[in-house]
Amino acid sequence: MSIEKKSYRDQSTNGDGCDRFSLRLPPRIQERSRPELWSQDEILTLIEAAALWWPHGPLTVKSLRHAIAAGQLPFLRLAGKLFVTPRAIREMTTCTRTPTPRSD
Repeated sequence: MSIEKKSYRDQSTNGDGCDRFSLRLPPRIQERSRPELWSQDEILTLIEAAALWWPHGPLTVKSLRHAIAAGQLPFLRLAGKLFVTPRAIREMTTCTRTPTPRSD
């Protein structure tokens, strides 16, 4: 018996034969599709976080994994899965001023 893994990206074709990718949102994101509807400390999978904050890019699950590896995004590992919180996403995406080096 083979188990088919579900993907949140469905490949389809339009009438001209060109492949198009359409985004199918994770169920919890379909229910609450705006970041302000989530509490600061609710956990989200990386797929959910990417779909909630950047449904059409520029950041993806892979981007979030890189941010975790670089220490830029706090995360929770539970049962072998990675989770983040809205608070962690907001802190990661807050612009900070970097002092410019002074030439004396």
